[in-house]
Amino acid sequence: MGRCEAKQEQWYVPELLRIKGELMLKDTQHRSASSAEKCFSEALRLAKHQGALFWELRSAVSLARLWIGQDRKSDASQILAPVCGAFAKGLQIADVREARALLGELAGGKG
Repeated sequence: MGRCEAKQEQWYVPELLRIKGELMLKDTQHRSASSAEKCFSEALRLAKHQGALFWELRSAVSLARLWIGQDRKSDASQILAPVCGAFAKGLQIADVREARALLGELAGGKG
């Protein structure tokens, strides 16, 4: 991330933070859900600030998955719904399909 800052390429920082959070969750020795959550939340905040909707979507999906694993399904749904709603309905990008499917599973589990 320091390299992005040095070269004034801030646009990619949200995705780097999200990836860092994902790696934290995969590290079996030093797994830290709270640190990963901080990375996802910061990535989401930065993406919103930049108006980077795609990075916002990816960060929201990562955060939602973490929260689903912690049985925080309502929080996961609340973070995903507005981001999914910002994309056109027929858009067939894999990340958008994945987010909508996850949101659908959450909505189906509420009944």
